[in-house]
Amino acid sequence: SGMSLARLGFICPAAVAGDHEPVCHETVQEAEGTMEDNNDGASIPRLPAAIRPYQPRDRDRFIELHRDWIDEYFVVEDADRQLLDKPEVTILGSGGHIVVAELAGRVVGCGAIQRPPHEPNDGRKWLELIKLATEREYRGRGIGRAVLTRLVADAKSLGADALWLETNSV
Repeated sequence: SGMSLARLGFICPAAVAGDHEPVCHETVQEAEGTMEDNNDGASIPRLPAAIRPYQPRDRDRFIELHRDWIDEYFVVEDADRQLLDKPEVTILGSGGHIVVAELAGRVVGCGAIQRPPHEPNDGRKWLELIKLATEREYRGRGIGRAVLTRLVADAKSLGADALWLETNSV
């Protein structure tokens, strides 16, 4: 399938506050080659998106990408609007970091890291992966993987030794 597991030397527990048990993964998959497996088993070409830091001109696409997937699976709530409408304040202003995936001058994916709201008292330096999104027509082509790989590297450079990822079931 053109995929291999690569040890990054980084612990990425997906810890969820509350009654759920944390799930731990010590590896992150990295793409090799030029093909990506989609859900029906077919291979489609991977796209060479440039991953770069968020800039204020990316704001509208950042909001659009997130509202699109939230509308697809859920309902946009007040908490979503508060976080998305001013990412310079709510994410960057609180010490977070946002990256975008750009393809042919268009932002087609994004993601961010920030301190988690409920940091475990376990001696680790935690950051939370938040706001991961890829435009529908580009899903399954390595964009999200590239964003995640960059965010893991950025988290390591910021001194984090654990990442928190909270998810929902569809």
